[in-house]
Amino acid sequence: MEHSSRVLAKNKKEYRILKRKGRFYIYNYKDMKGKETKKYSLVLLDDDGKKEKWIVVPLRDNRLLVTKREEINQEIWVLDNDKEKRIV
Repeated sequence: MEHSSRVLAKNKKEYRILKRKGRFYIYNYKDMKGKETKKYSLVLLDDDGKKEKWIVVPLRDNRLLVTKREEINQEIWVLDNDKEKRIV
């Protein structure tokens, strides 16, 4: 378990435990004039079929605002090379 652990301050150890695995998609947004916004969404699709979406908004001070995750029950379509593609 040497590779799955790391040493914290005061020689305390913590281990990385795999909770779920699967695929992911990241997509951003364009306004109606075609200008891309800085906000983007992260969609996680785990191997058990669970789907979650997180919205990430960059702030001015180089921090990120991440919304509370939401479970997805509907399809999500994106533009991929100007063609619509269903990712979920």
